[in-house]
Amino acid sequence: MATTVSSILSQCLQIPVDSITPDLAINGAWQWDSIGHLELMMHLEENHGISITEDTILECSSVTGLCQTLGLDL
Repeated sequence: MATTVSSILSQCLQIPVDSITPDLAINGAWQWDSIGHLELMMHLEENHGISITEDTILECSSVTGLCQTLGLDL
């Protein structure tokens, strides 16, 4: 399976793939709260070689930001 932002969010936060849209952002789904966001950041650091900084945490707070930061499609 190709790695996409949808697959990362679905796997990490247990968000159904069909509910992930470009408009989705932190707190837009009950699973993507502050704790879920920390889990997502740890997942990105461990599995995608992303160095987590304060800027990264802010940039990755939406699907659009995740796509841009990771260079992946939805």
